[in-house]
Amino acid sequence: MQVNLLHHADAFADLKAAFDPRGNARYAAGFLKRLHGKTRSWPQAVAHYHSATPELGQRYLAKVLQLWNAPETGKTVVAARAKGTWTRAPKTDVAAWRAERIAEYLKRRARRGRGRL
Repeated sequence: MQVNLLHHADAFADLKAAFDPRGNARYAAGFLKRLHGKTRSWPQAVAHYHSATPELGQRYLAKVLQLWNAPETGKTVVAARAKGTWTRAPKTDVAAWRAERIAEYLKRRARRGRGRL
């Protein structure tokens, strides 16, 4: 699970905490539980985890259910990596994306009067 800092800017005390995998997963699990408490439905909670906009949430839910119902998917990814057919974004793209998210996070903190980290 990964929490989008653009939408959860106040979820963590600082960026180090935000990028800690264990802390991030703990927050994401709590967020999902709170959504389940509101919706009383795991599928709806999963959809709202991504977006409360119905079209976006339902599209995300469909992807989650597709992976959930296909246990062989993990084996497929491993096989694709072995064959060299598995692709992912270049690391420079990920680094640029992360830098943009950090900049947005800092701007939001500054607007809310939290200042520097």
